[in-house]
Amino acid sequence: MSKDEFVKKLEELDRILLEEAAVDDLTDDTREKAHCNLETIIDLFKKKGRMSVLEKIAQLVQNMEEMKDSDYHIHAGVDRKVSTKLWEKDEKKRTYISINCYSLCGNFKGSYKCGYVDMVSGEYVCTKYDDVNAETKEYLQ
Repeated sequence: MSKDEFVKKLEELDRILLEEAAVDDLTDDTREKAHCNLETIIDLFKKKGRMSVLEKIAQLVQNMEEMKDSDYHIHAGVDRKVSTKLWEKDEKKRTYISINCYSLCGNFKGSYKCGYVDMVSGEYVCTKYDDVNAETKEYLQ
């Protein structure tokens, strides 16, 4: 995955990056600049050792990008897009991964759940209710 693609995937996670401890010690001036410049935020996270979680998400999304058109189990719709969604409640932060399927007209046809990454611990979780394991690239049901 190229650097540009990685930065594009991180745009969805921009909000959580600003809330983490790596940016807490910045002044309001530099926080505004960091908000506009994802490269600065990525550099801060590399210094603090938090890139492993973001790299894991990027790798899982790349796995699903490879699998979305090649696996015969994933057959709903003709236009398939891998999406990530951030979920937060109290102390828990998770990034859910799914494959959303659309018709040629753009109508939603269905989705395949691919588990989530716990943003606190950094581990990938695939439950019995998920359709696809993003780590092993296999269909579960």
